[in-house]
Amino acid sequence: EQIWTIAKVRVNIPNGVTATIKLRALTVGLRKRRARLCIVADDGYSDWVGAGAQILARYGIKSTACLITDYVGTSSDFGSLADWRRYVDDGNMCVPHGPQDSVGSLFTRWATDAEAAVDMQTRRDYLLANGLTNENGAKCYIWPQGDFTRTAGDTAFLDLAWAAGFRVG
Repeated sequence: EQIWTIAKVRVNIPNGVTATIKLRALTVGLRKRRARLCIVADDGYSDWVGAGAQILARYGIKSTACLITDYVGTSSDFGSLADWRRYVDDGNMCVPHGPQDSVGSLFTRWATDAEAAVDMQTRRDYLLANGLTNENGAKCYIWPQGDFTRTAGDTAFLDLAWAAGFRVG
């Protein structure tokens, strides 16, 4: 959700390129609300869960960790499952990140969109099974390398992600 007093929504699509744009909502008007701040930590490093999140906690600020689930507890560089459970118990949230083994993007790691979609679901299911996210967090996926389509303009993979329950990336 974004509140604007003056806004332009502009979409530039080059000639000959087709695009699908899905909007959840556009709301016009002024609402009085508290300001929001989003703090996101990438990959699941132990220094974040051990120090960064603790500093924010002193100020009552919550955060979200984007976990590469294959790395959880694998070395001193990455937080353990117990670390992440404490993090969530303190009111923070984890969201899925990938791909498996953190090799490149979903599209360099997997030969097919179907395999890539299974990878997304596997990361999400790990978090759900271990109590590290909730229903809303499970709808989010952090795109490895920022790649969300196999080729520019091809929405086939986004449709697979949508069908699998992902709503934000």
